[in-house]
Amino acid sequence: MNGIFIRKKILSPIGMISLCGIFLIGLYIFLSVVDPEAKGSLSFLLLGIIYCLVAIPPLTMNCGAYLHVSEESIKAKYHWFGKIDCKVSDVEFVFPQINT
Repeated sequence: MNGIFIRKKILSPIGMISLCGIFLIGLYIFLSVVDPEAKGSLSFLLLGIIYCLVAIPPLTMNCGAYLHVSEESIKAKYHWFGKIDCKVSDVEFVFPQINT
């Protein structure tokens, strides 16, 4: 049995932060074209870059995650460095809970 992980929706809080960052970068480009002498437009660029950089790690946290359960073993990869590779006979108790 193979598990397929559903991607997070783009309108999650982290997705909204990245969209705000992209909007601020676009606003900087727009203001620099319309009024090249605008004083505060550089702050839009800096805030946009900071928002996008803050949003990148959570968006890539489960990139490449998988779950493979066979008759003999369980193999999984989650987050950036989390891995599970064990035999089914080694599992004593399973408690279903979000993010575990």
